[in-house]
Amino acid sequence: MDRAVRDIRNMMQGLSDEEILALLDSLESDDEKESPTELQRQRIKRNVLAHLPDKPTNSESSKDKSIGKGRRSLKVKILVIAAAVVLLVLAGSFTPTGRQILAEIREKLYFIPGLGEVIENQGTEVYVLGEPIELGPEGSRVLITSIIKQGRSLQIGMSGDGYEAPVVTIEDKKGTVYESSHSWSGVGYGWTATYLYEIPDDLLEFSIVISGSRIAQAKLVRARGFEDYAELGPTVYKNGLGLTVIASRGDYSVRLNIIEHAKSGRKVKLYGYYDRDAKRHTYIRITDDKGIIYPLDEYQWPSANVSAYSFTPDPDIDEYTVTIPQVQLSYKIDKKVTIPIPAEGKTVEIAKALDINGFELKLLKAERAGNTLRLYVDTGYSSKRAENISVLHLALPYGSYSYSYNYNENVTVDRYDLEIRPGDKKVTITFTELVTSLKGPWEFEISVK
Repeated sequence: MDRAVRDIRNMMQGLSDEEILALLDSLESDDEKESPTELQRQRIKRNVLAHLPDKPTNSESSKDKSIGKGRRSLKVKILVIAAAVVLLVLAGSFTPTGRQILAEIREKLYFIPGLGEVIENQGTEVYVLGEPIELGPEGSRVLITSIIKQGRSLQIGMSGDGYEAPVVTIEDKKGTVYESSHSWSGVGYGWTATYLYEIPDDLLEFSIVISGSRIAQAKLVRARGFEDYAELGPTVYKNGLGLTVIASRGDYSVRLNIIEHAKSGRKVKLYGYYDRDAKRHTYIRITDDKGIIYPLDEYQWPSANVSAYSFTPDPDIDEYTVTIPQVQLSYKIDKKVTIPIPAEGKTVEIAKALDINGFELKLLKAERAGNTLRLYVDTGYSSKRAENISVLHLALPYGSYSYSYNYNENVTVDRYDLEIRPGDKKVTITFTELVTSLKGPWEFEISVK
């Protein structure tokens, strides 16, 4: 691939999905399988040139020019790239090599089996593990949930029984061993871990060695790229959140992966809700056309991804409706506030409002009870809003100190109990995570033939 083609490809990757789709719609010939005729070439050329912006007329005011300048600049940028791609097309890009270049430009999203998530193209081919690998009997099981390779970078996602994630190395056919450069895990019975490696570009088959003894053979396949979420599966947008469901039928069950449309700083924490005791409840309804409800199967890996589910279908039914009534969202935040500490048994009014990601959190008052500071808050819950604060998690200035919180009847936090030092007159807390409840519903029609 020469430099001009690389430059075009890099510029295309900087556009939004909508811009790329609009651009490519104007470029593709009527028959994608055949080289364009001269008439088709001219049509492609006209489709781009017809959208070139005219020069502003003398009747435009300076204000109109100022307002339209940004829009015209973006349009010119897109059309300059379009013109470059037209030259590529007219120069013979509808040869097999040209089609491959165009396909690689268009393929921006990759679904990762096992992980249940979608990643974006980073300018290199993406290879993945086709399906999870399970090792060992119950009580000492290990599940290799996903493997993702982009260039020389390799990431392995695993979970298993026990209290501690194992040491994992990679070994090629020549006996060369690659150690993980970094890993992290969830602590507690039922661990999860992610391992990162740097390996040769062409290494696609290798052994995974776990704790020096267990060995799994991995063979990576090229991931299929998608232009948009709708091509992955049924897609629904509701209240600012897009979700896609991927369904596949196994021997005895239907596997569901719920794909959250990525947004920086935000993640779906739970497809369901938390009750007043802060216990989590998955809330996904599966029904057929007769209204029969199919419960979710109990998942055997408690520490695995929250977006992977399955259910046992009726062997004679292929069409189902999947409904997600509500979700819990998590936002990364960093908001510090200093709270005065009153004398023992006393209360101090605070009457301060904080802007947290567009939500207003009112700090009402602080009450001292021994070494506990009770901080009363008001999240401004409204049943008319689609999204409300559920809780804000926080960090205290001393790592060993703890806190708890209380939910009201709306299942939104109304009080924090903070551990404090006896002699302190104030305490600075940092809100680190905002958890909200977002109403749906998101309803998907799936086929599992």
